[in-house]
Amino acid sequence: MLDFEERCAYSMQHTYRAGGATCMEVDHFDPRKKLDEIQKYPNLFLATRHCNGAKRDRWPNNHERKLGVRFLNCCSEVDYGIHIFEDQTPMNSLG
Repeated sequence: MLDFEERCAYSMQHTYRAGGATCMEVDHFDPRKKLDEIQKYPNLFLATRHCNGAKRDRWPNNHERKLGVRFLNCCSEVDYGIHIFEDQTPMNSLG
């Protein structure tokens, strides 16, 4: 939680907006490495239950990678604020 500043690695949604710490999960960024005997810390990302469930074990296949399909690695790439941004709408005004 501290390393990700209590934000989802994919949506950047803060823990309090996601429903608290119990609504956060650990996602295997590259799910192909999930079966490794030793889980590597750089492959473990904080994610909301929604984002983790949406991504699931999805990883681009060879054809998709050739087409440029990939997941943004927020630990090594800085794209937030350029292509990805957080909705700043206050929770109480969402209706």
